[in-house]
Amino acid sequence: MVMKCRWTAQAELGIGLLISVLGALLIVFKSKQIRIGLSLSAALNGILALLIPTVLIGVCENAHMTCRALALPALSVLSGP
Repeated sequence: MVMKCRWTAQAELGIGLLISVLGALLIVFKSKQIRIGLSLSAALNGILALLIPTVLIGVCENAHMTCRALALPALSVLSGP
């Protein structure tokens, strides 16, 4: 049986890569409208990154598991504004 924290980790990795690509595109493009669109999409991806471990997929139920004790607070802080 695959635990929920594995799916959360894979989803967070994908969202993190997408945010990195959006950051690289912000460096490349100089148009104000494009930069606003890229920034808006990065902000929405940050909200999605917060929702993955808290609402959508979640983490393990056991409070002593590393994903509950360390990963959930870290992801919540890093994906916040």
